[in-house]
Amino acid sequence: MEAIRHYAVKMETMKKQIISIVVFMILSMTSEGQSFWDDVSISAQFAAAHHDKRVYFAEERLLREQPEKWGTWQYGLRVEKRWLEIGHFSISQGLGYALEHQTFERLVDHCFNLQGESCTYVLKYSSNYKIHQIQMPIALTYQVFSGLEINLSVFPFFALKKQMEFKWAESNEKMYLNFYSLEINPGLDYEWNRFRVGVNYRLWQLKRIDRVLFSKHTIPTAGDGNPILTEEYEDYNPVKLWFSVGYRLGGSWK
Repeated sequence: MEAIRHYAVKMETMKKQIISIVVFMILSMTSEGQSFWDDVSISAQFAAAHHDKRVYFAEERLLREQPEKWGTWQYGLRVEKRWLEIGHFSISQGLGYALEHQTFERLVDHCFNLQGESCTYVLKYSSNYKIHQIQMPIALTYQVFSGLEINLSVFPFFALKKQMEFKWAESNEKMYLNFYSLEINPGLDYEWNRFRVGVNYRLWQLKRIDRVLFSKHTIPTAGDGNPILTEEYEDYNPVKLWFSVGYRLGGSWK
């Protein structure tokens, strides 16, 4: 019970921090009045990544039946504001929603959200695992020439909800507000007549180890000393490419 209370306090603290950040951004927007819409853009994102194929149970069968590399997809929508311009350099900040969809079939811990409750650990495999997220990117850009920019984006993601669907069992989902990952993504953006397109590559990632995928129930043969069970974070980084399409609402970028 003490562990459950501690976990609840931790979750409540993180919720307050995220709410405070969102409130700060909203107040900043409204305080500037109409000028806020200068240098604001709305964009949609799509990312394709290699599967995370680190499996420890029925490994040969899973890898043999799923030889493909690509299959982790991410979709997003965000509003972004350019706050500062110094010469050819500028800084922007965004807020939005993202959905990560993992399609590699693997054993999952479907009891991850039942702390202190009874759960039958019958083995369950899922190829339809979704993580709903808040994205809060910050980008540093440099204008190469009119319309073309090089950017370095820092992407913090916070998990909102995790969903698992199974072929022969009821789906499982849980509201789960927590830090999910931090990505460093260099890339290019091009603007023409207020429309923007961009591409980014994930150079580095810090991620909270997902206990839906890696727990003592999904990898019983790994041993208690395996870092994936004992550590809280990792920097494992499968290939990931981001693509975006957006539209600038107002103002004029150099």
